[in-house]
Amino acid sequence: MAAGRLLRVFFLTGLTVPFQVNMVLLLKLFRMMDIQFTYLALLLHYVSWGLPLCIFIYSAFMTTIPRELEEAAAIDGCGQVSTFWRIVFPLLAPCTITVIIFWGLWIWNDFMQAFIVMGPTKGQLVFVQLWKFLNDQYVRNWNHIFAGVVVLSLPVTVLYVIMQRRFVKGLTAGAVK
Repeated sequence: MAAGRLLRVFFLTGLTVPFQVNMVLLLKLFRMMDIQFTYLALLLHYVSWGLPLCIFIYSAFMTTIPRELEEAAAIDGCGQVSTFWRIVFPLLAPCTITVIIFWGLWIWNDFMQAFIVMGPTKGQLVFVQLWKFLNDQYVRNWNHIFAGVVVLSLPVTVLYVIMQRRFVKGLTAGAVK
């Protein structure tokens, strides 16, 4: 049990380190791996920065699941894998929806880290492209820029509304006997 807590604290320290501290080392590492300015580098970056918060949310949620549920499943003849998939996994739905909402919003709205990791010439993410459009000296049509911002906000707003309904359903599912 002590090793699990130590590992949790190790991952939680990742939440305290800002991106700006590791930015130069991260870019050097991507250059050494020969994946600089690629989508693989951006994917590895997002996974590595998302992991501490996901571990924090899941580990905190797992401590609220009563141990008696797992013991009852073991008495009924379920193995560890079957207990996880039939008992624990359905209870993790609100936690999973929370993680999807947090990281979906963060990745969709991310500009600075995507711009730095992908570079100004290969950054094909939508907000980086909108910034390029904004920085063009010959194009200053604010109506089109604001329309682009609204259009880019729609997918994440729809995702949030859909996930919010499922999140509330998951929270209230266990309230009624």
